[in-house]
Amino acid sequence: MFPLTTVTLLINGLTLALALGFLILILWQNPRKEQNQFFAVFLLFLIIWNVGSFLVQFGLVAADIPGIGVFALTLTQFGFSGASVGIYVLTTTLIGIQSKQFRILAFSGLGVFAGYQLFLLSIQGGLLNNAISLDLQLPMIFVIFYFIFDGATLFLVWRYRKKIASVGLLAGILLFILGQGFIFFNPQLIVASFATSLGSIGGLIIAFSIIRKEIIEPLAERENQVETMHRLSVAISSQVALDTVLDEIVGQTARLLEADAVGIFLKEPPKPDVQGIFLLRSGYELPKSYMGLQITPAKGLIGTVIDSHKTIYLENYGRDWHGEDELPLARDTFGSVVAIPLIYSGHVIGVLLVVNGKHGRVFDRQDIYVLELLSAQIAIVITHSHLFDEQKELDRLKSEMIRMASHDLKNPLMGAMTQMELLRMELDSHITEAVDKTLKTVEWQLERMKRIIQGVLDVERASLLGFEWEICTPAHIIEDVLAELAHLIDNKKIAIETHIEEVPNFRGDPKQFERAIINIVENAIKFTLVNGHIVVSVYSEGQYVVFKIQDNGVGIPKEIQERVFERFYRGQQAGVEHITGTGLGLSLVKTIVESHKGKVWLESQPQQGTTFYVRVPSLVKFSDSQKNNIKEAT
Repeated sequence: MFPLTTVTLLINGLTLALALGFLILILWQNPRKEQNQFFAVFLLFLIIWNVGSFLVQFGLVAADIPGIGVFALTLTQFGFSGASVGIYVLTTTLIGIQSKQFRILAFSGLGVFAGYQLFLLSIQGGLLNNAISLDLQLPMIFVIFYFIFDGATLFLVWRYRKKIASVGLLAGILLFILGQGFIFFNPQLIVASFATSLGSIGGLIIAFSIIRKEIIEPLAERENQVETMHRLSVAISSQVALDTVLDEIVGQTARLLEADAVGIFLKEPPKPDVQGIFLLRSGYELPKSYMGLQITPAKGLIGTVIDSHKTIYLENYGRDWHGEDELPLARDTFGSVVAIPLIYSGHVIGVLLVVNGKHGRVFDRQDIYVLELLSAQIAIVITHSHLFDEQKELDRLKSEMIRMASHDLKNPLMGAMTQMELLRMELDSHITEAVDKTLKTVEWQLERMKRIIQGVLDVERASLLGFEWEICTPAHIIEDVLAELAHLIDNKKIAIETHIEEVPNFRGDPKQFERAIINIVENAIKFTLVNGHIVVSVYSEGQYVVFKIQDNGVGIPKEIQERVFERFYRGQQAGVEHITGTGLGLSLVKTIVESHKGKVWLESQPQQGTTFYVRVPSLVKFSDSQKNNIKEAT
């Protein structure tokens, strides 16, 4: 017997020492967590049970020590019963169904048992010198505690085994209960010692499993979570349509956290200064009847999150939520729940709801941390999607208005031009030099207005209808441009100088590309003083054809150079207030040139002039070395 007793003492001492070490780590990691607190309580009773068992075995060889026998048995029974209560409360905490009232009742019952034991200890004072028997007699209350609490623990472990989600915890709890049960099969002291050892080993396994769950696994999974977060970010940010974005978010979130269901509630309309309503816009494994469900702020779980701007975490919805139920069947089906506000610019634009079923796993602090990180990015993605949709609608409306206005202006303009032709025909032989000059001015202004309207329509055509591709000859394009602008050049007495080298042709839309060069040259004429000078050059640069338009006009200030290609932008600049324009000319240039796989840029100094460059690929094929040189130059 004594060799076996010695072995069990060594096992108990070693396992308890390791369990205590693990307990210190657990409490250091998070001393406020109920799971860790109740594990400490369970381990305390396990230690009392082991100390009592040691004293019982010690009493066999030291029977002459007064009081050792009854005290040892009392300590053993109290530790045994306390450990039964402790393993039950710890199990309910692990699966998230603990009831505060029942915990109080359980520990109160343990207190009554302790009082009963002290009472027995006091009335048995005259028997303190009795030797300990090898055949332990178990009081009935001792048996009742075991079957109530260990039996309940076995039921909970089987019923909610998916929630525990740890083979180590399951094995440790079952081994502990098995160890306690050995005493009832054979109350021999040697069997009781072996039962204590099994219980200690079970406690050690539980301690290691909690360490693994709370510390080791989160550290090991952090890298995986970062990688998963990155994949999720790429997936949702690569989408544009809001419904597609939301479906991607709920699906990826469910996979990331192994959740049973995920939903996103969004504000309609999505404007911070408008009091709207919140509707379920997207759901993963949520009932179809939930879709479109309207949420009232400050009422129910989602409404409380909206009103408070704070995350709500419930280990067990049915037990922990005492407010209104705005989600049908939530109390019957929801287990662990996390509801996180989606906040952008200080306003709640939605709520992310993540749910596990009653028999699913309980979300932990790491899950909430990941969700809070994710919610910030989701809010940005949703807001940007809203802004993108609004911008598309504004662009559509603006384009529609421009087209309508342009067409409405074009009809009376064509009528005025026709009337001018008829007037000139009627006055054919009676036109004096002064009248002819006046008619030419009116005709030129009408033609100018026609070009402006055509430019607006060209911008829309370039954006929506595409191009008619042909082989373009640079020299012919410059010739046509200067011919169209000849009247404007003559009026301002601008000196035009051309330098056109022998260059390859390029592929493009001749009319549209010509329109781009016209806009640049016309700008050069408008912003160059009378008797100014403009140089138009065409030359090769590697495998590109470059058009260069240089003037000695008023120049462009550096602070507005980056914006001159924006639609409807007209820079404010002293000395050019009288020059009219739509702000569309250079925008059209940029659209056309980039559609030809080219590039347009400028160099300018105020009061010294401006040089515009347009570069497009020629039809000469690129060699590998030339491609590399061009990339480096670009």
